[in-house]
Amino acid sequence: MPTKLIGLRISEDIFKELEKIAISQNITTNQIAKKAVYEWLDIIINSRNQNMIIIEKALLNKVLEDIEEDLLEEIAIDSAKKFLDFAHLQLDLLKEDFKIEEFLQFLIKKLGKNGLMWLDSLNYEIKREDHISIKGTHSFNLNYSKLLMSVISYLMEELFNYIIIGDWGHVSESTIGLEFLEFWSNLDEFPKLLVQYPKLLLRYSDKEMNKEEFKIFLDKLKQNQDEIPEKIMDQMLSNLAEHFKSAAEYLKEVKKAREEKIKEEKVKKEKPKEEEDIEEKISKLEKEDFKEIVKEAAKEVIKDVEKE
Repeated sequence: MPTKLIGLRISEDIFKELEKIAISQNITTNQIAKKAVYEWLDIIINSRNQNMIIIEKALLNKVLEDIEEDLLEEIAIDSAKKFLDFAHLQLDLLKEDFKIEEFLQFLIKKLGKNGLMWLDSLNYEIKREDHISIKGTHSFNLNYSKLLMSVISYLMEELFNYIIIGDWGHVSESTIGLEFLEFWSNLDEFPKLLVQYPKLLLRYSDKEMNKEEFKIFLDKLKQNQDEIPEKIMDQMLSNLAEHFKSAAEYLKEVKKAREEKIKEEKVKKEKPKEEEDIEEKISKLEKEDFKEIVKEAAKEVIKDVEKE
């Protein structure tokens, strides 16, 4: 890449500060100045364009300490969306051969100690093609860890269809440990997803799918339909029906089956009542017969006594 030379005058006091930093980092003052320019362009300018401000850690800790979970999640999603806009400006996320490693390296650079300083350390490991581990440390609190988990989860889901399943999101007061699986490669985990992430599945059903993905998704819905809340099932099928005729047909089948089930349950509820009435009548008859038998027996006893 072609380069240009710039010269600038600075005060002796500032130069001495640069020298101290250069010695501590074992680099030259020229390298420190170059690094300062790059960081100013990369971090400061972009941060200002994204309406970010510098805030003291202690103050942020206090703000996050007692925040409600719903609001925390809302802030996380909003932050993730803004970071996503920022990423689109820096990376060609839409190109066909864009690799997830490129984004993960970008994430570390921007959120780590050399970037926005959201974390003291951040690293990733690709355990296999569909399984990625992301770990980090910071010096805030538990709610901050939850915030980070939600931000990173949103980005991974939105860009690459990677999701956290089950207890694969571990957070503490100063650490995050996130294990992601690629959604389409791990549909065997579908029942767990239904229980823990109905909203996530709802979002996936609203995304554009190809025919092969749709077939897999619909088959899994059919296999696990008893575990899905009715509202979620109806909404998912309605989302899918906008793109696929067979989803609309299946939605009709589900509703029809549901109506028939309701009718059957009504019949079952009425039947025991009838049986109870019959049993009650039989019981009464038996009691009446018993009374007659007792009466007849008593008469025989009285006759025997009179004879004596």
